[in-house]
Amino acid sequence: TDSPVTISTATDVDGIFDTVVKFVDEYNKLIDELNGKLMEPKYRDYPPLTDEQKEEMSERQIEMWEEKAKSGLLRSDSIISSGLNQMRMDMYTGVELGEDTKLFLSDFGISPMSDYMQRGKLEIDADKLREKIAEDPMKLYELFNGSTGTDRIDHANLGIAERLRSSMKQVTSQIEERAGNSLRTN
Repeated sequence: TDSPVTISTATDVDGIFDTVVKFVDEYNKLIDELNGKLMEPKYRDYPPLTDEQKEEMSERQIEMWEEKAKSGLLRSDSIISSGLNQMRMDMYTGVELGEDTKLFLSDFGISPMSDYMQRGKLEIDADKLREKIAEDPMKLYELFNGSTGTDRIDHANLGIAERLRSSMKQVTSQIEERAGNSLRTN
């Protein structure tokens, strides 16, 4: 009963790695979807159908017509475009940790795709990311959650997650100003 007890801890590198990969995948899907809406073709020859026109068409014809009529509604939308630009800035700008220390996504092997046609999507250097996680997982935490050792809170020391959250709140507010929301009747 007097035998020594040994406790050891180890960083779950694979778990953290998988979480970061999932985040980047979701971010890339969002970038794809928004860029798709901004570049979607607009078919001006497809105005909304009247009730009489709908009576003369099959359900499939109506569906196809309405799909064309709705296409391009967000083409070159300034709110979405500026929101995308702000998201990129949020992701690429370093997070200040104090004492002249800044962290960047690129420090962890996460960088914009070199093909500019990908329009802001990210790619991961898996070996570098795993190495940095194993080396100091708290640095990755601070990159996404911000500085924990400072009393001063400003955009520079907010983590990527908080920056993105703040930017998306602003975009949502701008969209609601223009289009309304479910709580507004007009």
